Amino acid sequence: MFGTRPYDKTMWPVENMFVSFVAVGEGWHNYHHAFPWDYRASEYGTPLNLTGTLIDLLAKFGAVYDRKTATPNMVKNRVMRTGDKSHHTYGTDEGRSAFTTLWNIWKHPSNPTYNSIHTPKPKILQSDGYALIPDELKQSERDEDILSKENEELMRRQQEEENRTTEANQIYNKLSKYIKEQQQSVPESVDELLLQQTNNNVDKAAMVQGKAALNVLDCNDNALVKRKVIVGAASSSSSHH
Repeated sequence: MFGTRPYDKTMWPVENMFVSFVAVGEGWHNYHHAFPWDYRASEYGTPLNLTGTLIDLLAKFGAVYDRKTATPNMVKNRVMRTGDKSHHTYGTDEGRSAFTTLWNIWKHPSNPTYNSIHTPKPKILQSDGYALIPDELKQSERDEDILSKENEELMRRQQEEENRTTEANQIYNKLSKYIKEQQQSVPESVDELLLQQTNNNVDKAAMVQGKAALNVLDCNDNALVKRKVIVGAASSSSSHH
């Protein structure tokens, strides 16, 4: 199944915008299973939830009554306690970017393959299971004052976590940048050292060749001098005779 779990990451049902368009508002299954008594089966209205809009229209004519919904505080509390952080309002930037799409294109919730990277971790339910009607909720899950205070604390903790994550990312980016700079500078230094060593070897070779050439010249000069001396000596002795 493709989609996200902004309301409860322990459930397999997901939110899928594409399915909602095709099924006229029936693609918000994570919300529906988190709040099964909510007649809208979604947090949204028109045009993302035409079914809910139709029920509202029928209610104006008295054809539908006793509609039950989850309050904004209930939704916010559930999102921040059990969601995968992908919620458009109460989620985090990191959570909203934790998704994949087929071939890594069309990165929008309307993509049929838009899918959370997190695998759900089902939890063990109590014998009474999930609350199917508001009356089955715990008092702490229904009391608006309690929910408001808990939401403030959850929001504070989430903000602190985001700040820590931001600081950690900044440190990581700075460290990565420093390492890359060092990696880029090291090859240059190595090349310079190799070039310098090569030049030194060339200079040494030239010096050796120069010395060898001088030795050859010296040998030739000595031989020439010796020959001149011998020739000169021979000429003197001939003249004396």
